[in-house]
Amino acid sequence: MQTIIEQNELVNQIKQTPITIFIIIINLCIWVYHYAYDIDVTIISFHYNEIINKKQFWRIIFSSFSHLNFIHFIFNSISIWSSKEIEVVKGSYYYFICTILLVLFTNILFLLELYIFKKANGKQNPQLGENNHYLGYSCIAFGLMVVNIRLISLNGNEIISFLPFLSLLYSSIIIKSSSIIGHLNGITVDKNDSES
Repeated sequence: MQTIIEQNELVNQIKQTPITIFIIIINLCIWVYHYAYDIDVTIISFHYNEIINKKQFWRIIFSSFSHLNFIHFIFNSISIWSSKEIEVVKGSYYYFICTILLVLFTNILFLLELYIFKKANGKQNPQLGENNHYLGYSCIAFGLMVVNIRLISLNGNEIISFLPFLSLLYSSIIIKSSSIIGHLNGITVDKNDSES
């Protein structure tokens, strides 16, 4: 029995990627909790006015691990699982630090963009997003996609570097309520990191 478990590819992948598995489990537990108790997503969502005016900075982190529905959770889990190669190649510590930095910087960049849009407009405008609620791990997943592609494209295949942008286009067409700015922040934050 022990030999069968040791030979199982999935078990080996789980052993090699504990942080990836941990993040998926955290996302799942939070989604199940929200679903089981029918929690309104606005209570935990990324919301400009709640973060800035009411100083609810915890929303910057916790909204990233919350999902609107099961499909949203599944898509993000697939994206997280697809980025597991980073943890295998670079190690769990690198993957953990990269994930934490993406959670912080993508959301801080999003706050800054909303602030600039609001100042440029001179008043509140629902289309700019400061009154909207945002959830999900997508911007982090897009950032991890860029890291993963950098690992793959070290052999000179630069055409693959357009994959995050194609995925962004695809997700915005398929899922009308997806945040293009949020996803683009994940790509932008990591693209800037890769150039330094």
